[in-house]
Amino acid sequence: MTRFRSKHFAVLRKFYPLFMSVIIGVVGYMFAYFYTYNQQQTLTVNTNHITLGKIDNLYTSLRSLSIAMNAFITIDCEVAKPGLQEIVTRLPNIRAITLLKDNKPFCSTNEHLKPSDIPPITSDNVAIEPRSFNSYLILWNNQLYFKQIAHDKNMNLLIDVGHYQVLKDILVPRTPFQVIMLKLKNHVITEHGITDTPIKLYQSITERSFRNYNFYVKTGYTVRLDFFSMVKYHPIPLLIVLFASIIAYVLTHWFIRNVANAYYELQSAIKNGHIKAYAQPLIYSHSGQLSGLEILARWHHPKFGLINPDTFIQVAEETGLIIQLTQTLFKQVATTLADYADRLPDQLHVGFNISREHCKSLQLVEDCKKFLVQAKNKTIILVIEITERQLIEVTDMTTKLFKELHELNAKIALDDFGVGNSNLSYLNNFAIDYLKIDRSFVGHIGSDALSKNILDSIIEITQACNIESCAEGVETEEQALYLKEKGVTYQQGYYYLEPIAIEDFVQHPMFQKCLRP
Repeated sequence: MTRFRSKHFAVLRKFYPLFMSVIIGVVGYMFAYFYTYNQQQTLTVNTNHITLGKIDNLYTSLRSLSIAMNAFITIDCEVAKPGLQEIVTRLPNIRAITLLKDNKPFCSTNEHLKPSDIPPITSDNVAIEPRSFNSYLILWNNQLYFKQIAHDKNMNLLIDVGHYQVLKDILVPRTPFQVIMLKLKNHVITEHGITDTPIKLYQSITERSFRNYNFYVKTGYTVRLDFFSMVKYHPIPLLIVLFASIIAYVLTHWFIRNVANAYYELQSAIKNGHIKAYAQPLIYSHSGQLSGLEILARWHHPKFGLINPDTFIQVAEETGLIIQLTQTLFKQVATTLADYADRLPDQLHVGFNISREHCKSLQLVEDCKKFLVQAKNKTIILVIEITERQLIEVTDMTTKLFKELHELNAKIALDDFGVGNSNLSYLNNFAIDYLKIDRSFVGHIGSDALSKNILDSIIEITQACNIESCAEGVETEEQALYLKEKGVTYQQGYYYLEPIAIEDFVQHPMFQKCLRP
């Protein structure tokens, strides 16, 4: 298992940063693509609206002008002409205004106008047909005209707008590779002029005149939106994605390197014996005698000195080294106690904190059997301490595991009771033998009424369930006496002895006193 995890970390360290960078890049590219796509679609819609509005306004303004000049049709040219000339002078977009009779000019601001210059109304040159009024926008010989037919159809009004450049100007695109097409009745116009060649557009949107005139505007792009076009024409979103991918690679590489380094360093510490077993005594409340010991881990780091378990136990659990670490503690304690095998008191409790990972198979049972063999004393009662901080699921495997542990005469203790998941079902599902009351409640004896009430309630639970109790973190005589008075079975804390190395513990007078002669 350890060899597998070593290979796993080696592969993880090498490829995972690249994998995360690629994932961020792919996901980021998708977001960048759809963002750019939506931006282009929004721009296309806006462009259509602006273009349609300008052409609608052009047609409407010409029609309004023609209606205003209907009065000139019925008067003499000598009277009408000065007025027409004034209008042309004031309107720079109008090149000439001509009054027609029987489709022949009889009054015009263009002195050089000939009858042959009058555009006919045919299906080929009508650009926009009338909707409910007799007015036509005519595109003829690259010139743009507006022709209004009066009620007397022999009398007409012709407005010469000039070259159809006015339409081409409206059709100038707003971005490179955008094309705006004006689809009239018989013509298609772009900024480059009239075209008969179909233009292939991507992401195109076609919309009709807002005022229901007979023309359409189609806007799209001549370049398909893909990776290469985004690199060339929309680099900023891709640069952001590239930057995010690089950041993802660097952060992931940094994280994996630190986790991997912690893994390898901890693995090396376990292998080289730098993880030491420390022991803290468990005391009978009623007699003050030694009932057993709890085994704790300490890391004797060659550079940083003594490291508390809060720093490395989580790393051991996350990297899968916790089982190997626990097995190392088993071996150290068993080897040390073996020297006193014949003198150990009967039913000496030896407690080990067991992680959730160790409860996923029957390996723990085998480790306990091996411990008893190495300790050379089968009267030792192993105490398997499980914590509420790590929720252990009730499965067929865990049920079988705790059953076999009880068959080995081991006891199951629920550690940190009252501060974790508070899963009272443990008491029944795992046949808990005793509860270990967390130090946070013990420390407030005599000072915090709420914590004292919670402590009393926990003690009552143990007594009602007929299971033993152990109070952790006892530091004062007042706490020890209170717990004894309340009927707590065992006590543990600095008041009796701080955790010390197992080799030192077996030399301590407290331990030596309990040995048989």
